[in-house]
Amino acid sequence: MPLVTDLAHQGWREWFRAAGVRGVRLPEMHSFTDSTDAMQAAIHGFGVILARSRIVEPYIRDGKLVRLVGPAVKARYGYFAVYPSHRRPTVGVASFLEWLRDEAAQESNEFPPVFKVQR
Repeated sequence: MPLVTDLAHQGWREWFRAAGVRGVRLPEMHSFTDSTDAMQAAIHGFGVILARSRIVEPYIRDGKLVRLVGPAVKARYGYFAVYPSHRRPTVGVASFLEWLRDEAAQESNEFPPVFKVQR
C-alpha cells in the first residue's frame, strides 16, 4: 500500500527501523502538511499512515481505520505548556493545565514534574 505522511519529525524511516527492516529505500509518499488531512487521506483509501494513538483511537473504534501489524514507535518529541515565570497562571489557565495533566496521566503513570500546576 502507498505510504501517507505529514510533516512530523518522526515517521516511516523510524518505523521501518523499529520493525527491523534495513536497507529499504522509502517510496514516494502522499505528503500532507497537516496530520488531520493525512489521516483523512488514509480513511479515504490513499494508503497507510502512522498516527499517534490518542488521535487515531476514535477512528479505529468507529471502524474507519484498522491498526496493521507492526511495532508501536514511542514518540521522541513532546509538547510543553509554558507561561512567564514571573506571573501566576489565571484560574482558566490553571484549570486548563490541570485538565491536560489529567489527560496525560491516563496515558502514563509517570508525569514530569515541570508540568505541575502552581497556584
